[in-house]
Amino acid sequence: MAMPIIHFCVAKKILTAFDVNDKANFYLGTISPDSMHLLPYIETDKHEEHLKAHFTNRDFTIWENTAKDFIIEHKEDEYSDFYLGYGVHILTDIYFKEMVYSAFEQAYSEEGMTWDTRREVYNSDAALFEFDFFEKFDIKSDVWGYLEKSTAFDFGSLTEYEIKTWRDNTLRYFETNTKPTGQINYFTNGILTDFINRCSEKILNVLNEI
Repeated sequence: MAMPIIHFCVAKKILTAFDVNDKANFYLGTISPDSMHLLPYIETDKHEEHLKAHFTNRDFTIWENTAKDFIIEHKEDEYSDFYLGYGVHILTDIYFKEMVYSAFEQAYSEEGMTWDTRREVYNSDAALFEFDFFEKFDIKSDVWGYLEKSTAFDFGSLTEYEIKTWRDNTLRYFETNTKPTGQINYFTNGILTDFINRCSEKILNVLNEI
C-alpha cells in the first residue's frame, strides 16, 4: 500500500514524540511486512503476514484493532520495538488506504480508468515522490544508520534471510536507481505531507492508548 519512504517518514515523526529503545529494529519493523514481495506468496499468505491489512474490508476499525492487538501481544517480547514498528507499518497502510488511496481510486474510477491503469498512475507518482521525500525528510542521515545496525530474524512465514534481503535492497535503492523524469499526476507533495502529519498523529494517539 504505502511506499517504503512514506513508512520511514511516518516512523521518523513518531520517534520525535514516542520513546523507543531499539530504534534500529523499530525501523526494520516498519518495512519488514513488505518482505513478502520477495517471494511468490499466495494471497492467503499475504493476508496472514500483513494482519489482513491488505485484505479488502470496508471496516477500517477492524483493521486498526487487529494491529493494536498485535502490538499489545508483543509488548514484552525481546524484539518488542521490531513488533512495534511492524504494527506501525500496518497502521500506516490502513490509514493510507482510508485517508488517501480510497479518494484516489474513486476519482480515477469515475473517469473510467481500469485498475491496471490506476496502478500505473500510482507507481509512476511513487517513483517520483520517493526521491523527493528521501531528500526532504533527510532519511539517509536520520534513518539509514539505524537500519544498517538492525537485526533480522525469522518471523511468521518470513525468514531472517528474506527480511535482511528486503532491508539491504531498501538501503541500496536510492544508490542503484536514478530519479525518473515526469510530472506528478495525483499524489502531490502537499497531499502526502499532510498524510504523514495526520497519520503520525493518529498512530501516536493509538500508541498512547495501549
